[in-house]
Amino acid sequence: MKEFFKAISENTTYLVLTIVLVICVVAILALLIAVAVVALKKTKSTNDESKEVEQTEKEEAITEQASEQPAEEKTAKPAKKASTTKKPAKKASKKEEEKQEAEVAEEVTETETAETEQVAETTENADSSENAEKAKTQKYMVIYDKENKVWIVKKTGAQRASKKFATKAQAYKFAERISGEKGMSLTVKKKNGQFQKAANAKKAAGSTTPKE
Repeated sequence: MKEFFKAISENTTYLVLTIVLVICVVAILALLIAVAVVALKKTKSTNDESKEVEQTEKEEAITEQASEQPAEEKTAKPAKKASTTKKPAKKASKKEEEKQEAEVAEEVTETETAETEQVAETTENADSSENAEKAKTQKYMVIYDKENKVWIVKKTGAQRASKKFATKAQAYKFAERISGEKGMSLTVKKKNGQFQKAANAKKAAGSTTPKE
């Protein structure tokens, strides 16, 4: 060991090479640590965006359910009671009268049940048709907010924007990802409010200076 340090002290070139090698190793370790930190930050940012979108959609779903409940109450009307009473033509014994009354009550019950089921089926069909129509018309849009001077991603029918961005390219990339996950279409508008073709918007989002 003493001979090793003695050789280093006597040979200046060997000493310099050893120092340079140590510095290179330290630099490589620092670079690896920096890359790991950047990757963790990117993963955390993506998770935060997904959580924000899920929270916004939950609030929108609650608002839609609250607005649909009054409409459902108006649609479901109580079934009318059918008054089908039979009057015997001739006087019958008590047993026959009780039997007739039981038959009349059974017929009334069956009529009420049939009407109630018909109303429920009509309401269910109307609700399913309405939900299917909403699913077809709902989509995500990329719009420029002139008042706040930001690009926003918004779902049709929603009161609030899902997310805001400083550039159109960032807004388009986010809207393209989230619309693909939800199976919805995507519409992009320019700053002047005119519609932009999806191909042009995608090409602009991939360039460093996106078209507006």
